[in-house]
Amino acid sequence: MAMKCMVDFLMAFRMEDRSSEGENPEENGNDSTTPSGKALILSLLLDNLLHSDSEMRTVAAEGLARLLFCARIEAEPEILSKLLLLFFNPATEDDDLHRQSMSVFFPAFAARSQTNRSLFEEALILTLNAISSAPSVSPIASVDPVEMSLYTFYLLEVCSGIVASLNILLRVPTSFLSLTLAPTLAQRPTAEANRRFGDLK
Repeated sequence: MAMKCMVDFLMAFRMEDRSSEGENPEENGNDSTTPSGKALILSLLLDNLLHSDSEMRTVAAEGLARLLFCARIEAEPEILSKLLLLFFNPATEDDDLHRQSMSVFFPAFAARSQTNRSLFEEALILTLNAISSAPSVSPIASVDPVEMSLYTFYLLEVCSGIVASLNILLRVPTSFLSLTLAPTLAQRPTAEANRRFGDLK
């Protein structure tokens, strides 16, 4: 499949986003406004996250996860937000391969560094804002914000040992928070409690 080949190419060979330092794009006939090969591949992967075919969605999501984890593309909260939305979209519940790969990627990426955990915090805010403003007919509106928030908080707390919810919740739209998230999150167990409960099972 073409997308897999493109991802494998980026994994094997680093591609610069811009022309080499000191190189004048006009001298070699390049237009500085033309997207780089890496940018085109990234755009293709992001577009295919919305593909109607589950296999195409899975290939795109796995490709982005591999590139992010190996730092072959710049990690941005917008990309993580799109992956979270796809992962928690009820339409992907039966995509076992996709859900398995993302279940491995998310905790591994969060555990890698504090920078990555900060990106998850930003991604969660973007995702909650997207859900709160989505039209009722949009697939985004079917994503459960509580389930997604609890999962993200648990990831952040297990990896850092710090209760991350307060700082994030302060940045969520007030109406959305009070009506949807606060009642559940106020009663949720901490990551430490979850670990202890797990030990008792």
